[in-house]
Amino acid sequence: MKRFLIFCLLAICLCFAQNPWILDTSSGGTSPATPEPEAKPKESEIKPKAPLSVFDSVRGHGYNPFSIAGAASSVTDLVTTPSDIYGKKFFYVSPTDKLGYASFELFGGSALLGLSNQFNEDGEPLLASLILGYATSAFGVALEYSVGKMWTTEIQGPVTQSSRITYPGDNIGLYFSMPLGSATTYANVNWLTYELSGIKEIEGAASADGWTKIDYSTIDANAGLLGNLGALNYDVYLNVERHGGTMTSSYFSSMGEKVVTDSSYLAVSLNINIGYAALQNETARVIVGSNNMIGAAFLDEIDPGEPSFAGGSTKALIISPNILGEVIFANSCFAFAGAKHDINFIFEPETPRDENSSETIILQANLDKLQTGEIMGTEAFIGIRYQKPNWALEAQVSANPFKALAGDNIFANFGGFIYF
Repeated sequence: MKRFLIFCLLAICLCFAQNPWILDTSSGGTSPATPEPEAKPKESEIKPKAPLSVFDSVRGHGYNPFSIAGAASSVTDLVTTPSDIYGKKFFYVSPTDKLGYASFELFGGSALLGLSNQFNEDGEPLLASLILGYATSAFGVALEYSVGKMWTTEIQGPVTQSSRITYPGDNIGLYFSMPLGSATTYANVNWLTYELSGIKEIEGAASADGWTKIDYSTIDANAGLLGNLGALNYDVYLNVERHGGTMTSSYFSSMGEKVVTDSSYLAVSLNINIGYAALQNETARVIVGSNNMIGAAFLDEIDPGEPSFAGGSTKALIISPNILGEVIFANSCFAFAGAKHDINFIFEPETPRDENSSETIILQANLDKLQTGEIMGTEAFIGIRYQKPNWALEAQVSANPFKALAGDNIFANFGGFIYF
């Protein structure tokens, strides 16, 4: 009987624990809560929702390789416009691209630490690159620095020979941006060594002291404004690039003691990138746009006394229509894909350094690919992102994956986020 009473008491307690009783503060006692009838979900609530912030969250390195205006910012875009670092808290690493980023709160603002590489024209990494950024609600600054130098000193009796060598990929870049309402103004400059260069000095030799300096570098500067006018996104900037090399030596007596390499030029261009959100709902959007550039490159005059070494110029108009599509599915997956086509109008002499040469107009589809012997007028990429509240994985492929079966390499990106 005693066991039966204990069992009944436990059953009553369990019953009370399972029933929805609440404290009625208005009557000073307790009363059972009357359950409200369950509302029928609306059709809009049945479909998965995706606020605009989902489309605009920071993406991985391979998300937008064609710089389509209106797409979400990638981790590398935070370097170009460092004011966007403000408020970001994440960790990202990509083993395929050999880079990593972390953004965190610091001194009332937000800091960015990036570890990356400088790449050559073939996409191969050259030197390790360190990125430091800091932003407040009013502005953002960033520094990118990669260093590859070697100093040597050789002493042979009374003669001392010293040299300093700078390796390709040595770079220092400064970035600044500032929000202006719904727009952002930005400016940056990079000083990059793209070929081996160096200085050699000889002291104590029987002849006069001599030295030779070879300098190969590119100085690239940009200033622009990006933002949106409703569904229309824009990025307008001016680019100035000084490219090439010089050789200066105490042994030279002709040509002004200075030799200019035949690849030296000054280029100026105006770039207007636009993107329009043509289709968009809660789970998908499509951006159509075009990246456009008009500019000219002016070759350096190597030797005023030689017609074949005269300067020249090349003018270009490049129009790159592009599209980007994004869709959310299965609540945690996000797929994205894009394509572009380059139309190049090139105005240049048949012989670049011959001032008397007739000018020709060249229409090319993707100039860079044609120069390497690959005719590829249209390029495309596709990717997928699996996202949870505090982490995400992202992968992208921008080449035909089936060619890998034949032994060809494919260009792919893979990375992961941790959010805080």
